[in-house]
Amino acid sequence: MTQPPQGPHDPDVPSDPYAGSAQFPAYGQQPPAYGQWAPPAQQPYGPPDWDGQQVWQAPQYGGHAPTWQSSYGQGDGPLAGVRTADAGPRLGARILDWLIVGIPFGLLGFALGYYDTSPVADPTAPGSVWTPVTVALSIGELVARFVYHAAFLAMKGATPGKMVCGIRVIDENTGQRISFGRGLLRELVLMLSALPCLIGYFSLFFDSLGLKRAWHDKAVKSRVVRS
Repeated sequence: MTQPPQGPHDPDVPSDPYAGSAQFPAYGQQPPAYGQWAPPAQQPYGPPDWDGQQVWQAPQYGGHAPTWQSSYGQGDGPLAGVRTADAGPRLGARILDWLIVGIPFGLLGFALGYYDTSPVADPTAPGSVWTPVTVALSIGELVARFVYHAAFLAMKGATPGKMVCGIRVIDENTGQRISFGRGLLRELVLMLSALPCLIGYFSLFFDSLGLKRAWHDKAVKSRVVRS
């Protein structure tokens, strides 16, 4: 049988510059197999699936898959399966942590007589509010609270109060623990945002995504989830 002519019949018609390429096979050539249309150097296809065909996979950039691809088919990627903590356990954890740090300083203050509420004539006597020792105790307690929260979040992902209440703090993108510095910033933002009518504590109800991220969580890109 006579083979059909290759290319155009009219010699005046220019030849197709793409004829015979991987993307545009010439007339009479066998079409490439499924999954082989892209040039070999740019093949975005993965290993064969159950029927022997090759399936498409998104290309990687700089040796790493883009964010949207890393979580494709895996729920939320590193956050798959995590559940947002409710307001109740968060409040309970905060109260427990407040007691853990506050009770030792309270006992120290009572032992030194600097929390005596009886009237005193001398403003520098024990029981007066503005004495060097009471100021030092207040500053020491504030610093202890900051270090307490930041250190436990960096080392364990949760303070003792959060551990008891079954919650923890994670990075909202990676699901890992946040750093000590971010833990300090988180407590600072909470303290400042709570000054006007404790609104910082209620800001978790204003999260438009429904993840109960309070303002101090948004400041350091963290989430409070169930353990």
